[in-house]
Amino acid sequence: MSRCAVVIGVNKTGELPVLHAAASGAREFAAWATAQGIDVTLLTDDNETVSLVSVKAAIRNYVQQRTYSQLIVFFSGHGVLRAPDYELWLLSGAPDDPDDAVNVPGSIWLARNVGIPHVVIISDACRSRPNTSRLSQVQGGVIFPKESPRVPRPAVDVFYAALPGDPALEVSARDATENYRGIFTDCLLKGLNGSVPDLIVNIGHSHINEEKWVVPSWELKPYLEREVPDAAASVHIKLQQEPDIRVESHPPNYLAEFPRPSSTPITRTALPSGPEQVTFRHVLRSLKDDRYFQGNIQDGSLPPNTKEIAERSKMAGAINRLMEAKGRESFETRTGFSVIGTTVERAVVTASGCDVFEENGAYQVRVHNEGDDRRSRTALVQIKGGSVIPLAVLSGYIGTVVVENGRVVTVTYLPSRHTPKYFDYQYAADEIEKRRAFVAVAARHCSFRLVGGMEARECARYLRRRMAIDPTLGLYSAYAYAQAGDFEGSESVFEYMSYEPEPVLFDVAMLANKLDLQARNRGRPSAVTPFCPMLTQGWAFVDVNEVWLPAAVRRARENLRPGLWTTFGKRGVAKLWSYVEDGGVL
Repeated sequence: MSRCAVVIGVNKTGELPVLHAAASGAREFAAWATAQGIDVTLLTDDNETVSLVSVKAAIRNYVQQRTYSQLIVFFSGHGVLRAPDYELWLLSGAPDDPDDAVNVPGSIWLARNVGIPHVVIISDACRSRPNTSRLSQVQGGVIFPKESPRVPRPAVDVFYAALPGDPALEVSARDATENYRGIFTDCLLKGLNGSVPDLIVNIGHSHINEEKWVVPSWELKPYLEREVPDAAASVHIKLQQEPDIRVESHPPNYLAEFPRPSSTPITRTALPSGPEQVTFRHVLRSLKDDRYFQGNIQDGSLPPNTKEIAERSKMAGAINRLMEAKGRESFETRTGFSVIGTTVERAVVTASGCDVFEENGAYQVRVHNEGDDRRSRTALVQIKGGSVIPLAVLSGYIGTVVVENGRVVTVTYLPSRHTPKYFDYQYAADEIEKRRAFVAVAARHCSFRLVGGMEARECARYLRRRMAIDPTLGLYSAYAYAQAGDFEGSESVFEYMSYEPEPVLFDVAMLANKLDLQARNRGRPSAVTPFCPMLTQGWAFVDVNEVWLPAAVRRARENLRPGLWTTFGKRGVAKLWSYVEDGGVL
């Protein structure tokens, strides 16, 4: 097996605190890779800067040779989390140069087209929210070349040093740096160097008496999920770090090879004494349990231990607030929004009108139906503090938006009362609520990267079964397929939605590469709404898929707030308001 690796270590990025283990960790990883016979390109800022151009050139060199069966990309340095599953690796020139960073999910998307059977992405980065306006404007770029899709698609394994999501978003860059110890790289190399005999397995062919002893990704995953938290806690009892790992590879792929298994025992990390702390991460782990997808998922039930874990960790209240938030069931126009948890300061709907009023402790946005109610329309809603939310207007649906601490935490849609789909909702209400609970726990409190590989496909099938009643379930389903590299699955969600009378959600069309299609037989100018991604992580794919966006929307992108749902900061959106008031659509 011919293998190559691009290894990146950046200690110094802009005004962020200097790291002390990033470049050295990269050197250690490069040394391991070289010893394994892997062709290595090492890029560190020990003596010169590391730029997006240099990283792209290194990867392009290996891809264009067409001789490699595995490519490893290792990064150690500062990371910025724009949203769950929207990570940027900061290189030497950021944030002065907003393009000098790596768009990680966009790069993974393109990695599936380069023709290398096994791609491994390893990210040992402190994942923090962009806490300055300059960091918020970093967009980054992709590091893999854009090529036509090839069949079969490669297996892509992704190793993140820490879980993303709201807890990570609340950690400042300085706090993340102070806690950064290169723990993940240390544990990873311990496993790859053969110091953990249990990880070494034989993938040879027994019927021909062949032995091939290796450490594969699927053995590293459970080991790192155990070892990294223990190692972090051994440094400081309050230091929490759990890796986030998705494995798609299977034999004959592997990471390290050995002539024979080592018999040297390993000393496990010593943990400080004290009671175990149950966190939101434990709930995510329970949702990711294999048995859940193999059994209970078919009847729509949640894992039996989820509620117990949530109550033990005092999370039940937060989860219940999300699930019990109820908006209006109808408007005279059959279309609108209920906004719970904040004040609506302003609202505009493209190609239509609306009015805003307060009722029962929530703000209501009633959308006027003028002309063809099947048109693509976007609602722009400004909440207390000036943040602006773009929402898909779906005729005959009431959207419920829940805001906590100035951040949108969930958006749901239900058919308006007295519409045919409303009776379908009443019939399946319990099942839909369980699906929402599934997403609320996994997305709100940790990450929307719910699962990986076949599990992601099961998750997608689970979510999509009721997307005709709540289109956001189709939205989640399309992302789950995309995360698993199942582009046919994303396309199937688009095809299903395109047969409904409502416009297709922007994200679904984008993930299926269908944004350029018009609804030719449905008599309307556009079949897509709103005019930008609904989930913040969707912005990582805008440039990758060469999506055209109006200038006002692209400018507003520079002021995206961290969070699951697309929310623009109050600065820099004046032209966006003008665009919407002029009736702008895609």
